[in-house]
Amino acid sequence: MSNYKLVGLTGPIASGKGVLGDYLVDELGWNYISLSGLVREEARRRNIAEERENLINIGNSLRAERGPGVLGELAYEKMLAKEYQNVVVDGIRNPGEIHVLRNQSNYKVLIIGVNAEAEIRYKRALERARDSDPITLDHIRKIDKKDRAIGIEGCLEIADILIYNHEHISMEELVSNFKDILAEKGF
Repeated sequence: MSNYKLVGLTGPIASGKGVLGDYLVDELGWNYISLSGLVREEARRRNIAEERENLINIGNSLRAERGPGVLGELAYEKMLAKEYQNVVVDGIRNPGEIHVLRNQSNYKVLIIGVNAEAEIRYKRALERARDSDPITLDHIRKIDKKDRAIGIEGCLEIADILIYNHEHISMEELVSNFKDILAEKGF
């Protein structure tokens, strides 16, 4: 096994995955791959608008054509092409992606699941105010339903560590807990 490290992040929208990814990139200098970003690249190749519904359909189309782990395969190809040593892969939504990433012998892999109640995620989405974020609690629940169909619950079940990002934890505490996990796991 290599000294290269890969942290995969899975969980529903606005659960805190991005905060953990930002820590690895900004504080530790890791490389970043977004599986959603890979789907966006495919949308551009297909000349399709990069709207959430279109991206879900493209991701599902890729999985139907090339198997459930296709986005993990695309991420791994990118890691090799760019010679990434330590990398965070964000936005894992299908267990097939986890299986592909775990089977890369030149990386030590840690899959982190981050979860929070829909109401908490809705509040945090409003606070971070990204253009692509849901604007109603009902919208969050609709996205959750689509993510469940893709396989996100299976991802959370097979994650190495599950972090429950409840309403009483600050982003600073979330990162502090994450740092402790990384140290405990040798990352």
